[in-house]
Amino acid sequence: MKVLLVLGHGSRTIEAQNIFNRLVDLIREKSDFEIVKGCSMENSTPTFEEAVEELVESGHHHIVLAPLFIYRGVHIQEDIPNTILELKKKYPNLEFHMTDVIGADDRIAEIMIDRIRDSF
Repeated sequence: MKVLLVLGHGSRTIEAQNIFNRLVDLIREKSDFEIVKGCSMENSTPTFEEAVEELVESGHHHIVLAPLFIYRGVHIQEDIPNTILELKKKYPNLEFHMTDVIGADDRIAEIMIDRIRDSF
């Protein structure tokens, strides 16, 4: 079964959580993964660790991890890899395939231009 875990930064604000959850819903609608879950590094639930634990307890050991980050900051370079190492110690059969960050993509620039035009 194809499992996708979308990982965001997380926020304490309800608005940010709702936007993240809506993005996860859109990804779920447009992807061919049987399971698509959202989780956060901090300030929101489920956390990355909680989401993985739930998936493993449901019998899923192969997870595609898609970080919803624009660039490779500290979370991408250090925090996520360290968390993955800890999770693999706890769940030795666990396998991750981590996608790349969003990066400097023309589609993001187009969205920004649309937002700028909409503000006038």
